[in-house]
Order: sequence, then C-alpha cells, then structure tokens
Amino acid sequence: MIYDSEDWKKPLLRTANWLEKTRIKEYSAGRIYAKAEREIFVSFYTVRKLIETYKISESTKKIKLHLSYYPITSGKTVDYLNRHNILENYQTTKVQKELRDMNFVANQVIHSYVFEFATSEEGRIDGVFVASDKARHQRLYYYSMTLMLSIFRSVGLDVASEQHLIRDSETGQWKIR
Repeated sequence: MIYDSEDWKKPLLRTANWLEKTRIKEYSAGRIYAKAEREIFVSFYTVRKLIETYKISESTKKIKLHLSYYPITSGKTVDYLNRHNILENYQTTKVQKELRDMNFVANQVIHSYVFEFATSEEGRIDGVFVASDKARHQRLYYYSMTLMLSIFRSVGLDVASEQHLIRDSETGQWKIR
C-alpha cells in the first residue's frame, strides 16, 4: 500500500533525469543496460501502482498517449529463442499508431515478453521495443525516450489535491465519482 506518494514519485523524476543523461559506453554497456532496464521496469510499476491507489489526479490518469507499433510478420511466432529478432518477427517498415492510456502502456512493460533497447550512434538510449506476453503475437510497440520521460515526469510531478470516491453498488469496489 502506498501511504505517502512522494516516496514513489521522487524516484520517477530521478529516473527520468538519469535516463535522459545516460550514454552507453562500450566498456560498461552491460551494466548500463541492466540499470536502465531495471529503472524502466520499476518506474512503470510505480506508475501503475500510483494509478491503482488513487495517488495521482484524474487528469493525469486520463492522459492518452500516441503509441507507434509494428504488426507481426505473417506466419511468425515470437518465442523465447527468437524474441530478440525484431526485424524478422515484425514488419518494421509498416509503422502504425494507436491511442492508449497510461495503465496500458505500463502493463506492456510490466508484462513484457519482448524488451529491446534502441540506441543512437552517440550511445543514447532512444527508446525501447516492447511487447507483452499477450500482445507479442499481434504487435510490437516502440516507446521513445521522449514518451517514457514524459510519463515519468507527468506522474512524478502530479499532485492529487482531492478525489471523491463512492462505493459501486454492484461490485462493492471504490470508484471515482
């Protein structure tokens, strides 16, 4: 349970700043990729947890994000041994777009089956290719670094000043009024 959301939001801002500055260097690539992956996973878990515990405002929860994705190549099956073969498994020349909420975006990372970094020639992490265990048979999403930083900073800086909850008579669960 999250009682004080500041202890969860501040690390999101630190992660955003670190990812923005990070450069992959040949002598430390493995260590940096491992840290970046860990930071991204924990940050998206934090985003989802803050959404679920009513610790961010409704306006932030309702943000819709434009996601780029690539359809799976006909006849391909993405499995444990080939999940890193993005160019073979997905039609990377057929970029498509869709609008999704933050919870969906977070869940793709949390439940990722495919998770591969995209880096620039200068050694910056430009983004990640990600597909959940369910989505991997249909599409591969690309989360740009700009998108991830925007999410982490939006949630990290969000202040929920008040919320009105009512108990749903059918489910017995709390919901926002």
